[in-house]
Amino acid sequence: HLMEKAWYAITETCLAFTVFRDDFSPKFIALFTLLLFLKSFHWLAEERVDY
Repeated sequence: HLMEKAWYAITETCLAFTVFRDDFSPKFIALFTLLLFLKSFHWLAEERVDY
């Protein structure tokens, strides 16, 4: 399930990058990377609870 959710999250992130393309900076990219990292742990915890 993680790969399915990651595919949609990465697609949404790419769309968000097009909206915020004027704000690109290393900090901005780092925060989006952190967001994806935290989302993945949330999905893993959710799968563990549902199991």
